[in-house]
Amino acid sequence: MRKVVHLAVVVAVAVMLPATASAQFDLSRALGAFFGAITKTEQTEKKEQAEQAEQAEQTKEQTKEQTEQTKPQTQRPQQNPFEMLQQLQQQQQPQKSPFEILAENAPSARLLQGSWLYSDAGAEYLGVNPLADMAIAQAEQYAKSRIVAAGIKPGSFSVTLRRNGTGTITFGERTLSGRYVYNAENATIIISGTINNVAVSVSGYVRYADGNLDILVEATSALDALLKVYPELATDQTVQMVSGMLSSFPGVYAKATFSQM
Repeated sequence: MRKVVHLAVVVAVAVMLPATASAQFDLSRALGAFFGAITKTEQTEKKEQAEQAEQAEQTKEQTKEQTEQTKPQTQRPQQNPFEMLQQLQQQQQPQKSPFEILAENAPSARLLQGSWLYSDAGAEYLGVNPLADMAIAQAEQYAKSRIVAAGIKPGSFSVTLRRNGTGTITFGERTLSGRYVYNAENATIIISGTINNVAVSVSGYVRYADGNLDILVEATSALDALLKVYPELATDQTVQMVSGMLSSFPGVYAKATFSQM
């Protein structure tokens, strides 16, 4: 269980912290954009680009109008009222959120049962900030290196989920026990266990595709679990910064991928 919490926190930290180790990894700029901290220079560039795009669009429309005027008038076929209504409904249909997509594709509880071998980890953003994908993409490789540095490698541990809601995590000869509650209606999962005689739990979502199981752990709940077990970390500057960032924009999840054994 400690490794699971560690995995989630490592991914969260790797995603949230500004990177200074690599000149090619400009996560600090991406995070600045997350909070709307775009510099005036960038704003000016964006404004100029928008004006140029608008001018190009106006020129395009004028050319289109002139072309249409030179074409011979043809009578358009009358559209079926039912088809018009259907098209209007499709246009007005709101886009599904990531959580709705997870719920629609939620695997059955029976499909989760069995043993799963850890294969990969990363981060995923399920929030509404349009710049989040950019930050996550920049953080991905850095997050993976931090995970490997923490000793979490493909095949290093396995997870067994049983029908009665119990589960085990196996690292070599060591086995940790816990419980899980899965809701197949919305793909949510709650994993609980005991670390150093302290009861903790993390929440998230489950996704299944092509024989692989993704467990998405909410970064905030993972950080809360870590602080519950190790309260002395509450004064750590890194932890405080991560906590503040996660509070500012929810929706960051640590993703662990497992393949069926």
